[in-house]
Amino acid sequence: DGWKVTSDNLPYDDVVFVTFTDSRAYQGCEDFTPRIISMFKALQITNRVSTVLHFGNPFTLETLPHISRVIIGGMSAIAVDSGIEVLAGLREAKGSLTYDVKLQ
Repeated sequence: DGWKVTSDNLPYDDVVFVTFTDSRAYQGCEDFTPRIISMFKALQITNRVSTVLHFGNPFTLETLPHISRVIIGGMSAIAVDSGIEVLAGLREAKGSLTYDVKLQ
């Protein structure tokens, strides 16, 4: 639950969220739940979330508060491995989205 997540990260300087959306055509909206969005907002009051590593539909990120570092990848094993390598500093983050995503 949200309280456990926020209290368990107190000893750390940064929090990295790994998120994904696994969408199917004609199945409705793809959004984070209000509880997840509230948790992000609570952590960002103290600027705790350093990075979001997101795979899948990038439009779901539009509802989150501002996070200074967002790494977005596709839903494949190669994309996941590459995203983790970028996060670890083993690979340069390059590329651009083909969509106009309005991040906060």
